[in-house]
Amino acid sequence: MEQWNNFKYKPLRIEDVQACQIRSDQNNIHTLNRVESIVLLRLMTCYGRAVSRDILLAGLTSDCALRVAVCRLRKFLKSNFRNVVSIERRSRFGYSLSLLSR
Repeated sequence: MEQWNNFKYKPLRIEDVQACQIRSDQNNIHTLNRVESIVLLRLMTCYGRAVSRDILLAGLTSDCALRVAVCRLRKFLKSNFRNVVSIERRSRFGYSLSLLSR
């Protein structure tokens, strides 16, 4: 899993995948829980393309765990990255990580 350390998608960078740490462009380090970290990494690695629910659910305990993780990630992104990064729902498919204009 260490190969994902320092993986970057615009303002987000995986600082330490095992510790579930994300670094922002302002060099702030944020720690997420394991499920949030997994979902965010999967969204980041697709560079803004839609990721299916099946892919996001792989290895998670339930659909509810995915919905809770997405909700928490949206709040985290909004409070720490303002209007730069968001998670968008792709109807009947899954989610994507979107970079918004400043």
